[in-house]
Amino acid sequence: MRIDPRLDDFLEAQGLGRHRPETAKELNGRNANFLVVTTTDTPVFVKRIATGSRDAAERHAACVAFEELRREDPAIQRTLGTAPLLASDADLGFLAYVALPGSTSLAELGRQPKDDADADEGDAGTRDPEDFAEDLGRLLAAVHALDPAGVPPRAEAPRLPPIQPLDHLTWESYQNLTAPCLRIWNRLQNDPDAAGTLRALRADEAYAVEQHPVAIHGDVRLDQFLLDREGRLRLIDLEEFRLGDPARDVGSMVGEWLHRATLDLVGEQDAVAAVADLELTHDEVVANGAAALDRRRPVIQRFFEAYRTSCGPDAAWVDDPAFVDRVTRFAGWHMFDRLIAVAEHTSRVSALHWAAAGIGRQALLAPRAAAPALGLPDHSDQRKAAA
Repeated sequence: MRIDPRLDDFLEAQGLGRHRPETAKELNGRNANFLVVTTTDTPVFVKRIATGSRDAAERHAACVAFEELRREDPAIQRTLGTAPLLASDADLGFLAYVALPGSTSLAELGRQPKDDADADEGDAGTRDPEDFAEDLGRLLAAVHALDPAGVPPRAEAPRLPPIQPLDHLTWESYQNLTAPCLRIWNRLQNDPDAAGTLRALRADEAYAVEQHPVAIHGDVRLDQFLLDREGRLRLIDLEEFRLGDPARDVGSMVGEWLHRATLDLVGEQDAVAAVADLELTHDEVVANGAAALDRRRPVIQRFFEAYRTSCGPDAAWVDDPAFVDRVTRFAGWHMFDRLIAVAEHTSRVSALHWAAAGIGRQALLAPRAAAPALGLPDHSDQRKAAA
């Protein structure tokens, strides 16, 4: 394991001491990530955003700005847990956070065998992600309540869902994508309704941001939430923090619950491998998927109601039918996003994952009809009245 030799200079300049080499542990991620204990006996999680990339400075600035804004408001700070930022260096790309030993991501929690999870006495008293639905709603509301004036600008809109591949793939993408990924993009390129709706979603999102920009996380997934030893949720990975449409965050979270409804058909353990080997007919997938969604709908309802209540009267967007439409469509896109993620790591995509993407497609194309089925507010009467 090779750690950047400039790390010790960075840590010492912040009064944290030098790292003890025998304690260093490398972690996975797009950046160089390490857990170390310093000579001052301080456990530190260190992330280095490689300088020189097009948006490296923006991603570093986003992480710093989030922590500064969170600390400015004591009420938000009490609700919005994270791994506190100890020190940063924009020139070197270093970010040093308080380490959270013993923490578990909600994604990992969801993959635990239920019997083992029940036997494992956690301080939170619960061992399933759905038990934290209300907490997740309140936490996202706190993010969206941060002062937008303090959010640094970004040169480009969020990367996903991508629009350019709906027309054609670049030669570089064509060479690097797996065969299952190529099939997915081929289907989307030959599905004018889905492709057109994704373009419309990005346009509607841009208009919403122009009218009322809100601080958003920008990359919400269950693995971005850590459960610490005390049972408190902590939001991490703030590199996509930006001014944006809150429907992106809320829709991604709804999409996570919708995706988990799909995994209910095979269990949580080694789900990718299990799904790849599972053969179900279309009718079986639809019937079983409907039952699984019935079980998850109350979770989405609790999540959204906690979010709506926590946002308060100043967040007028929450009761706007157009907001719920965008939430539903972002949830639908999330199913395609997870389909693509599976296709990057397997030789074939199962009928189950194609069917899950089909559910996402329906949410994209008919959000007003899909919303109540997902546990979101029913605004279908407004559409009929407008007609």
